[in-house]
Amino acid sequence: MTINELKEQYNELLLNFDEVKAIHFRRELCKTNENEILEFHYNILKKQDNKNLFYAIRGCFDKHGELGKKFLLRKINEEKDNDLKAEALFLLGTMDCKEVKPIAIDFLKSNEFKDKYYGIIVLGWLGQNEDISILEKEMMTNSNEELRAYAATSLRQIYFNYSKLKEKILFSYYKALKEELSNEVIINIIACIQDLIRKKFGIKESQEGDISGDAISAKAKAIKYLDTIIK
Repeated sequence: MTINELKEQYNELLLNFDEVKAIHFRRELCKTNENEILEFHYNILKKQDNKNLFYAIRGCFDKHGELGKKFLLRKINEEKDNDLKAEALFLLGTMDCKEVKPIAIDFLKSNEFKDKYYGIIVLGWLGQNEDISILEKEMMTNSNEELRAYAATSLRQIYFNYSKLKEKILFSYYKALKEELSNEVIINIIACIQDLIRKKFGIKESQEGDISGDAISAKAKAIKYLDTIIK
């Protein structure tokens, strides 16, 4: 399929999204790794009004393989459009591209919610021992409770990748839990603690990531238990 045909299909989907047609478009979009196709795929990531179409397009960029990864690495280092740079960061994070970790950390300096969010989640995917303190700071001091909660789950992601860091991450949760006042952040922290120590404190997390439970009761139980194991 030519680039013009791809553009035509994309514009049709913008006007009238159809899931079956979107699947066909994705398949055709990822058939080749020619630079012209990569440029087109990359640039349409800026159009995010139609979320279904945007997620479908972003979710298949990794099909371009190593050539797609090299393309994104080049783009992220020269990109002036912050929205596209954020998407390149996100995609390279999903590709386990360690080279972009400094960019993720730099995103945390932004005043924009989206930048901080992308920086936090990508640091969770790529982070190691030296990055725990960075996410701990976000979890304990960020003024936005949603971002504090994301920092907690990103620390859990580091644990999933490096289970030997369990004690250090658990101590970060312990410190944050004692100071946290937001019920939403509390239940997120405790959900993460439950995963690390395989013990329940009354917080439930669905497979879709929905978290619920009595924050006050769970916090008291969790701190009481952690008091006995934190050294």
